Amino acid sequence: MEASTSEFAVINNNISISSIFNLSFSVIKSSPILFLCLSLINFMPYLGIAKPEYHMGTWLPLTFIAPLLIFTLMGQGMVSYAVFQSLSGEKIRAGASLWRVISRVPTMFLTSLLFGLIIYGLSSLLVLIMSFLPLTPAIERSVFFGGFLAMFTALFCRLVVVLQVCVVEKAGPLKSLNRSSDLTGGNRLKILALLIIVGMVIIAFNWAGSRIIEVIAAKATIIFYTNALLKSIVFAFVWIIQAVLYFELRRVNEGISIDNMANIFD
Repeated sequence: MEASTSEFAVINNNISISSIFNLSFSVIKSSPILFLCLSLINFMPYLGIAKPEYHMGTWLPLTFIAPLLIFTLMGQGMVSYAVFQSLSGEKIRAGASLWRVISRVPTMFLTSLLFGLIIYGLSSLLVLIMSFLPLTPAIERSVFFGGFLAMFTALFCRLVVVLQVCVVEKAGPLKSLNRSSDLTGGNRLKILALLIIVGMVIIAFNWAGSRIIEVIAAKATIIFYTNALLKSIVFAFVWIIQAVLYFELRRVNEGISIDNMANIFD
């Protein structure tokens, strides 16, 4: 049974946070095993870590970062495409999702790189500019941190669906950034509220997971891999929320419905 979009209602071109959560859980319930398997893609690089107990609470080896980024992009892309298959009433096909994403990995990599450079670069630039202000040492650090966080959050809310645009619409890096900025216009405060709620859910999930691990796991290796597995599940949840948010933004801006949803895959 595929998820239905009947839960959505257009209200003054504003997204509905409750509808996003409702449809996200409907999507998950439509194929829970499949989405769990897709979430494990992000877990695969951890299997290549030698002596994981040495990396508990420390930096992971540099050679691990590139594979993690690639598999993370692939996981996000496959989950996003699977969500859209579900929303369009199609049967979710993991093979189709994998093929779609493999063909987009180089573009997704460049898009995510540009995304990171813009968000961190402009936020750091703001801090640099603020460093010339006549601030007292007592408040300097707080002002710098506040400025960086404000700029980072504003840019993130603007570009939050950039990878969904890249995968679904087959857009290039610059077009994906511009498209995400256009789609999120007028709804960024609600997107911020959505991100805060998702962040609170993740914090609660991680806290509960860590408590359970402490009770049932004694070996450092088991703890390492269990933590990695829980992180993969959290990532999948966030990716589903982002994919549904992208659909909701298209719905309120362009009138995308269940009848023409499948056309965006062409």
